[in-house]
Amino acid sequence: MFNLSHRTANAMRSLQRLAAGMATAAPRIGDTKVPMSLLEKGAYINYQRIEDNLAVVRERWKHLEFLWH
Repeated sequence: MFNLSHRTANAMRSLQRLAAGMATAAPRIGDTKVPMSLLEKGAYINYQRIEDNLAVVRERWKHLEFLWH
């Protein structure tokens, strides 16, 4: 007979190891400074503008969804 709790514990440990190697999400994308490339360390991607544009698109999408139903 299989020991389910032991298998579950092993699965959880595997997930924790996997998650440890993954990036964590910042509270806001615009709060991070990412250089354009390794050669251009002084030039940064404007994530705040991208985040603002995404907010506008999401808001407009809500209104369009309402019209489809």
